[in-house]
Amino acid sequence: GVPITVTDVNDVPTDLLITDTSTGGLSLNQDGGNDAYLLAADGDAIFAGLTATTMEIQFSSTTLPVDGGDADFVTYAAATQSSNNIWFGTWRNDAGAGHQLGLGVDGAYVYATGYDANLLFDGEPHTVSVTWEAGNYEFFVDGVSVGSGTGFKSSHTVPGGGELVIGMEQDSIGGGFQSDQVLQATVYDVRIFDDARTPAEVLAGVGQTVAPTEGGLLANWVFNDLSTSGVVTDTVSGNDLTVMHASGAGFIGSVPSLTMALSEDAPDLTVVGTAAAIDPDAAETFTYALLDDAGGRFDINTASGEITLLDSSLIDFETFSSHNITVQVTDSGGLTYNEAFTIAVIDVNDAPLITSDGGGATATISVQENFTAVTDVDATDADPDALTYSISGG
Repeated sequence: GVPITVTDVNDVPTDLLITDTSTGGLSLNQDGGNDAYLLAADGDAIFAGLTATTMEIQFSSTTLPVDGGDADFVTYAAATQSSNNIWFGTWRNDAGAGHQLGLGVDGAYVYATGYDANLLFDGEPHTVSVTWEAGNYEFFVDGVSVGSGTGFKSSHTVPGGGELVIGMEQDSIGGGFQSDQVLQATVYDVRIFDDARTPAEVLAGVGQTVAPTEGGLLANWVFNDLSTSGVVTDTVSGNDLTVMHASGAGFIGSVPSLTMALSEDAPDLTVVGTAAAIDPDAAETFTYALLDDAGGRFDINTASGEITLLDSSLIDFETFSSHNITVQVTDSGGLTYNEAFTIAVIDVNDAPLITSDGGGATATISVQENFTAVTDVDATDADPDALTYSISGG
């Protein structure tokens, strides 16, 4: 036979991913698909042998589960009770109890019956927590107790040999997924403890991250990183999550991605995120640029792909709640790939401004003696806040 030599040619970069984010989170099943979930490297190491736990999630969403379906935060399936040995999420049943926040242990369930879980899906970030120990359980939303009870699986020990999944319910170990049992949200933080946190500890953690050395903390995923191979880092013990995809009836392909955001009062040079190229060629080198820098608001490191705030004076939530940028990556052979990304602006409380009598902090007035009416003070606020007035001196 005649030997045929195949000569390698330079391939064009095929994708750009955000691999690090400073203030964003992981967008899960929010791109029109619903098949993505996250699988822990060793769920057994987290849950096996527990007789108590606290599970917490920070997320935002506007997508309710379908009627009869779930929004599944954390599930653990093991051999003795493959379907929901541990389950934490919401269940929607419009014809029955409505939409409720729930906890499952060993195939039994309790719910925060007095709380409407629809309130969690208003697009705002929420911290949702559940504690369970010695049969006592309590649900919290943003640090406020919304339901509790006693006598629930008080003697149960969580068995080993299971899998931990975030974002879907398991009807078998690491499987049995259904398309109406899916979390569609931006997830910012998930953490699991080996004890029941006190109400004060729960409240202190609202909207916050905790130190990896926090007492009782078994695993914590803060969703500020996503490798090009789909791995999210566990900050406690290296029990990382990997993006997986369910198959079967009703599932549509989804690609989880990191979101980028920054506060409207962020200073210049604030790091927003990092872009990374995907290329079929091994050991390729890249150069990054912004084709659209949102009117001079952002910059990118040409070598690392790190995106930073260039001009903080142009960031104002009340003017624009988000900005679009376009990143271009160029490989060593000069081939390019472009992709647009959105950077959300987070609202902060703006200080009101006095507008009468010259305005500002140095407004002045002249008053004739023996007059009781001095002036009417007027003020504006960029936020839709009710204003109250008082005299702080004089």
